[in-house]
Amino acid sequence: MRRPNFLDLPSDLPAGGLIVNDIGSGLQPQRPAVGAASGVSSAMLWLSVAHPPRDILHARAVAAEHLAFCPDNIWQGRYNGIDEYATTLVGLNVWAFWWD
Repeated sequence: MRRPNFLDLPSDLPAGGLIVNDIGSGLQPQRPAVGAASGVSSAMLWLSVAHPPRDILHARAVAAEHLAFCPDNIWQGRYNGIDEYATTLVGLNVWAFWWD
């Protein structure tokens, strides 16, 4: 049985001014880690993560990808920079992204 993936969502589904197809291409480097979309709203995307980072080195690499994809998560969030954000990704099974 094929595991569901967030790219299985309809490609014309609006999400924060983007469409899911755009979001999918932005997260391609992380595709092996992502299980499926947990939810999409007009300004947020939640992803179920099948294989979250297990150590800080991997988490830092993932955090850099998140920064490129959705800088609001880090710069407008509650984190004091990318390193602090990366520490929250270790073992985290749900990733949330949001846009203004």
